[in-house]
Amino acid sequence: MWEIRISEWFYNPNSVFATIFELIGEAPAVIPFVYFLVVLVGILSKKKLFLDRKWEIIAFSLYLISVVVVTSTVVATIKHLWGRARFFELTPPDYFGYTPFYQPSTFGGSSFPSGHASMSALSILLYDINKKHKVFAKNGVVLAFSGLFIALVAVSRLVAGAHFITDLVVGVALSLITRALLKFIHRKWEVKSLRDL
Repeated sequence: MWEIRISEWFYNPNSVFATIFELIGEAPAVIPFVYFLVVLVGILSKKKLFLDRKWEIIAFSLYLISVVVVTSTVVATIKHLWGRARFFELTPPDYFGYTPFYQPSTFGGSSFPSGHASMSALSILLYDINKKHKVFAKNGVVLAFSGLFIALVAVSRLVAGAHFITDLVVGVALSLITRALLKFIHRKWEVKSLRDL
């Protein structure tokens, strides 16, 4: 019940901090779609930057979008199958209905894994965009921003009582693993496409 103790320590249902990050926590999921729209506008307006590398940039856009779609699908599927109750749904002092993260629950709920944590971890896609287009001088700044954003969203979900710490860790891990696998596939496909030219 160590998770219960951590949740008790953080829990503050009236927190403005938790409310703000509940609202913006999933915002990184729109990054690929905004990027794709910028690319589309660039191609349609015949901007040289986009036309010269049209297929490469479209493939990169599809990689970014696929990370969001696959991550969302995996997280939603696990949530539906797992049925773990949220901290605020449990009644102290015995917290009846609590289940450890590795055990599916019959009590119901959608705590595991955290959708907000998995979507906040998609802020790492800004790093991918920065590596491709050199928007910021240093990649470390983008990584630091992403890490800070993920941490703030995770803490806000504990404060709101919406998730246990393992929900958050698994949510972030699912995003990062999905990104790594799709990035590997994208690179392989990109290399193969270049060889076929």
